[in-house]
Amino acid sequence: MNQDNESFLNLCQSFESLVRARYDLEDKDSPYYFLAGLEAFDSQRETIHTIRGLRNILVHNNVEIAGQAGFVIQDVLMKQLQEIMTRVENPRRAKDIMTTGIVWGEPDSTVGSLLDVMKEKHVSRIPIRKQGKLIGVFSENAVFRRLVQGKPLKRQETMADWLEDLRLDHPDSERYEFCQENDPVHTLESRFCKPARQRLAILFVKNSRQTITGMVTVYDIARSD
Repeated sequence: MNQDNESFLNLCQSFESLVRARYDLEDKDSPYYFLAGLEAFDSQRETIHTIRGLRNILVHNNVEIAGQAGFVIQDVLMKQLQEIMTRVENPRRAKDIMTTGIVWGEPDSTVGSLLDVMKEKHVSRIPIRKQGKLIGVFSENAVFRRLVQGKPLKRQETMADWLEDLRLDHPDSERYEFCQENDPVHTLESRFCKPARQRLAILFVKNSRQTITGMVTVYDIARSD
């Protein structure tokens, strides 16, 4: 076999072992199909399938013509495969895509002031903290829910007056969960896709000291592709 093609097959074997170990795949799972199915690898999907096709041809078919290689894998494809392996070894993490500089509200923040901030910053949710701890989320959803319940919307009311409507485990609220800075993006993506009665709206990102350093929404994941 041509030396370049042999090097390519060896690299394919390393790739397959890497993907299987990284994502804990079973023997029946194809590393190529699995990786190509991840949104994080959308931009490299065609390349992954091309690599898989060429690998299969070299393994399962006689590709020699008159004793010469029918085709030779070019350096550009080898480099692309190496780039994909680098991404698998060093996946994007929550800290790479999270939104930082969170606009916080406090228990004494008024409804009116936070509505003004939401309009100015073009955001639909403002997390509320007390003594540095997240205690709830003021959102458009919470406002609508109170209006539907016939409760008056008073701009001078504070978040302390709204705590029941803002709590993270409110049964009629969106879901708010936590993740760690080093959590791979593909695991965050799966959490947003998980079927549930309540839609996951925000993953609040914590560092090793369990301090919230940012937040991730489905839009952050989409922008990171």
